[in-house]
Amino acid sequence: MSNYLSTAKADHLFDELKPIFRSILIDHNRHQFKKAQELINALQEFIKELKATISEDPNLLNDIWVLNCFIQLIDAYGRTWEKITANQFVSSWDYLQSCFDLIRAIKKFSKINVQFFEQQLLALEKLYPYNVFFSVGMVVEYFECSICGHHIDSPNCIHLPGNLYSGEMAKSIGKNIMQIDHIAMTHNPHDKRCVVKYNDTDEAFNAVSYLATLLTSNKFQISDFTGLEISKVQSLKPEYKNYGRNKICLCGSNKKFKNCCITKAFIETDHIKILATHRPIELAI
Repeated sequence: MSNYLSTAKADHLFDELKPIFRSILIDHNRHQFKKAQELINALQEFIKELKATISEDPNLLNDIWVLNCFIQLIDAYGRTWEKITANQFVSSWDYLQSCFDLIRAIKKFSKINVQFFEQQLLALEKLYPYNVFFSVGMVVEYFECSICGHHIDSPNCIHLPGNLYSGEMAKSIGKNIMQIDHIAMTHNPHDKRCVVKYNDTDEAFNAVSYLATLLTSNKFQISDFTGLEISKVQSLKPEYKNYGRNKICLCGSNKKFKNCCITKAFIETDHIKILATHRPIELAI
């Protein structure tokens, strides 16, 4: 028996569900996203019905919450790749961030190995143009507990935010916004969804678009994308192509190009090599 969760019953259930999880990932590889979604919907309905039968076992309810997170991870994972292969890069970013939220929750409350997903998705994240994010700070009247509804800091509330209680995570909910305290730009926010908006056809998505082309032309399967190899290359600025050495420099200095900006005619850019290695689905789960 595996030891992923805190109860033997949940471990057994996870082992029983593995073939279904693998079948969903195979459907993702075949770009049969609708078929995969039908299986995911069935699993979510099964979990919902199961929870109703174990209302008296808090530890098992916590484990079922984790299993549901794993189902949601596979769902968000598939939707990420579905959006990428459909060239819907803006919405794919939001699903990608949902994957990371779920991975963090699964790692916190279980020993389920999500490395197969995490390593790949971290590499995928680097293909996107986002490197500056926005964060809003607000002053609220008080924070309410999502479980009991009391003030989170009052003696009436026994729940700690971020902990599980009978299959429900306690969260602090800000009530009655009084003012916007600040808006900040940051490189490392907790939530990376607040970004500069691009259109799906923007050149900023060229790297992700190229990956989408490789996948839709069946160069390799979704699960086989393993990472990136990034190096620096120098390229000639477009305005200097075929520009004569003895011509007056474009910068306006009135000097000849060879005596002025000839050494500045090149720009250094990132060259990204997409790596793919066959990874059996069995390694994922």
